[in-house]
Amino acid sequence: TALRLGTLVLEEEVAGQSPDLMWLDLRDAARAFALALNREASSEVYFRRRWAVHHICAQIPNGKYLVGSNGWNALEGFQSEHNFEAQWGGAV
Repeated sequence: TALRLGTLVLEEEVAGQSPDLMWLDLRDAARAFALALNREASSEVYFRRRWAVHHICAQIPNGKYLVGSNGWNALEGFQSEHNFEAQWGGAV
């Protein structure tokens, strides 16, 4: 399992700054790593199901990567909790 992460920050520390599409809260990244470490796909017959690349990012308006409801590259069980609502005007 490969996790592609954005720029790791703490949501509180970037409050008041111009928003960045690459921000990912450090706590969400840690949760994604925990999920990936517990991902068991070794018994899958097809290599493509055993190997996976996941984009891990905050759910922000017009995000850089397609993740979430369409299921593309969604790490099972992952949902970002820190989505930088203050920077995006609560539009998340």
